[in-house]
Amino acid sequence: MNVMLLNNKAIRYAILLVLMAFHFWFGMSKGWNKANTDFTNYHVSAQLLMEGKIDSCYNDVYFQQKVTEYAVGARGQFSLYPPFCAVIAIPLSGFSIMQAKRVWLCFSLGCFLLLVIVFARVAHLSLLSSAISICFFGFSLTNDLFLGQIYLFIALIITTAIYCVKKNKIMFAALAATVASLKLVTIAWLALILNKQYRKHALLLCLGVLIFNGLLIGYAGVSCYLNYFYTRLMPYLGGQVFNEIPYDYAYQSFHSLLANVLLKDALLNPFPVFESPKLYWLLITALKILSIGFIGFVLLLFKKNKIQVDAFLALLVLVIIAFEPGSASYHLLLSIPALALCMKKYEFVIRKKIIMIFLVLLTGLLPAIIDKYIAVQFNFLLLHYSRLIMATAMFSSMFYILAIKSQNAYTSKTA
Repeated sequence: MNVMLLNNKAIRYAILLVLMAFHFWFGMSKGWNKANTDFTNYHVSAQLLMEGKIDSCYNDVYFQQKVTEYAVGARGQFSLYPPFCAVIAIPLSGFSIMQAKRVWLCFSLGCFLLLVIVFARVAHLSLLSSAISICFFGFSLTNDLFLGQIYLFIALIITTAIYCVKKNKIMFAALAATVASLKLVTIAWLALILNKQYRKHALLLCLGVLIFNGLLIGYAGVSCYLNYFYTRLMPYLGGQVFNEIPYDYAYQSFHSLLANVLLKDALLNPFPVFESPKLYWLLITALKILSIGFIGFVLLLFKKNKIQVDAFLALLVLVIIAFEPGSASYHLLLSIPALALCMKKYEFVIRKKIIMIFLVLLTGLLPAIIDKYIAVQFNFLLLHYSRLIMATAMFSSMFYILAIKSQNAYTSKTA
């Protein structure tokens, strides 16, 4: 790859133009007139919250009926989301589902522009290079826009929180508490308490989560939280996912891959590669131990001041999304903060930055192409899991850079 060629600003503008056209056509344009997408989950749950029926969101049959009323033919399921997710679409509850989706698409575009700025600050890149880096997430970004999902918004908040962690602990805590309430992922940041310097950050984060969710409990009652905790969250943390997700190629994870290989289901997976429920549960247990091991390793590095706090926060998010039981393509957007820190690490090593961003591009684009044009022809299981394989390679590279390479550099600076 010619590095000098990519340093040409005109060529980089051309690359950005092509990428933006791709995202506009497949994301914004196609999502603009399609109401029956994931956005209905947020819109309908906000309606039910306003009506004082938030508990009904966890009744899948009733919730599906309400979704059908708003968008004929749409499929909905809110029960995998925390109750606080119902809050996010309240400002749009007065609009029809189609109008609300369009407003959200415009809001997502604003989130993208803000994320370009914050990413540039974190990664020490120009705005042009920052925009290209984010657009390289390919169908992960496109699907978030098309479906009206909130992960671009979440990625913006997480990246901004990491940028603020050394500058403004109150702003950091407010942002982290927002994500922790919406999607739980930053609840792991309470581990900041391990380091004396950041204990106030952890306490403020905890206070923020209590305030945000306490206000919702005061309005809607505690039963919806108990329902979510016992019937959804605990089984999910234990590796149990619902409906067709354990076998669905759209929700790729190690759990899903092992289920397709080892578990038989009369309707969803009648012909597993090698049926063995005992081996499945053995490997799932090993997977849980491995994920705990990765988290423990990151915690140990942080406690011993081997890595900086921004790398610590990004690594925790990275491990969580790498080992989650059911992962959609847009979940990869949560690795944007880790990418920014990797680019910062290789600020003066152009070739390594290009290799890293090229890996992101492959992960964002190639799996969808393989799944549509190759996997259906050969029906080979691993081809269907190309996104999982490539995402694992991308996550592993980021983990190595932030946990190992950064550790060595930080140790040498502080020695």
